[in-house]
Amino acid sequence: KRIKEEALETKDAEELWNDGNADTYVSTATYMVRPIKGTEPTKFEVFSVIGDQRKPFGKFNAQELRQTLKPIRANQTPDAEGFVTYTDPTEVEAFKYDGEPIRVKLDDTQTVQLNKGDYLVRTVKGSNFEYNVEADSDFESTLKKA
Repeated sequence: KRIKEEALETKDAEELWNDGNADTYVSTATYMVRPIKGTEPTKFEVFSVIGDQRKPFGKFNAQELRQTLKPIRANQTPDAEGFVTYTDPTEVEAFKYDGEPIRVKLDDTQTVQLNKGDYLVRTVKGSNFEYNVEADSDFESTLKKA
């Protein structure tokens, strides 16, 4: 006797969002930033800090740096190597899903599976909201409740 696989229910992300209990989350990522000597206008080299490792993140001009990261606090004294600490100002709304697996329609082109423990994430994009599904381990390694 064959067991018929039950099709997963599909819900609209917005509908699911309204049923959930969302919190605001902020990035826990930190970055070390220092000016690159001899660059005119000044460019900055940026390293992401993961545990006690520094990984190259990119080179930015002052405007790009302002649009991407923010200083952890104003008027920091640079360390011995000339670095100051920045954070990622990313802020998202999300809730941890604890129901049975379902399919979520994120937009007109994308439907994904949402499993128990995954996060439904909402960010502002222009004048609309954008939805995403993230596995708990990925989400929790870079974001914390505000």
